[in-house]
Amino acid sequence: MSNNITGILLAGGKSSRMGKDKALIKYDNGTFMSNSLKKLNDLFDEVLIVSDEINKYETGEFRVIKDIYSRMGPMGGIHAGLKEAKNEWVFVIPCDMPMWEPFLIEEFIKHRKGYNIVVPKLKSNLEPLFALYNKSCIPKIEECLNNNVIKVLDLFPMLNTNYLDLEHVYEQVDKFTKCFSNINTPEDLYKMVKINGLKTNVEVEEALNLL
Repeated sequence: MSNNITGILLAGGKSSRMGKDKALIKYDNGTFMSNSLKKLNDLFDEVLIVSDEINKYETGEFRVIKDIYSRMGPMGGIHAGLKEAKNEWVFVIPCDMPMWEPFLIEEFIKHRKGYNIVVPKLKSNLEPLFALYNKSCIPKIEECLNNNVIKVLDLFPMLNTNYLDLEHVYEQVDKFTKCFSNINTPEDLYKMVKINGLKTNVEVEEALNLL
């Protein structure tokens, strides 16, 4: 499935609460980054990594690009990805959301016609960093960044945004609630491993060593 969409992995941020680079945390025979890149590569015909440092990651086949607007958080990363993408649409995912499921993207694609953005809504919460963005968003994003508006949620009312309520799409949403779990701290990492029944291996050791 490519659907003329570019996959964008946001690898910025200082990971200060985790104490180490979240993108490189070991997970499922790889790292948070490598596993998300594999899933993105299976879905899309182009995959880009947006980082605050151009030489920070050695990924081989995947191009790393730098924010045009530095220190502007995820909004700056989305902007850089949209500017560099060869496709009109991009799917954005952060590096600290390792349990996301590719099947959700198919639903977003079905509901993108006539919109600039498709953002999932689950139990009244929006997931702006697990969403589809069209290149038509660029002018409004630049307007925001030039005015120091960096909260991605503030962008949505400015454009034609489809707030896709997953509870209206799927009968059982609890089974993929974990898809939207951000792993920001050692405690989050430990809970992820224990709740999901992963084996006592490197992931658990990582969590325990960081606690």
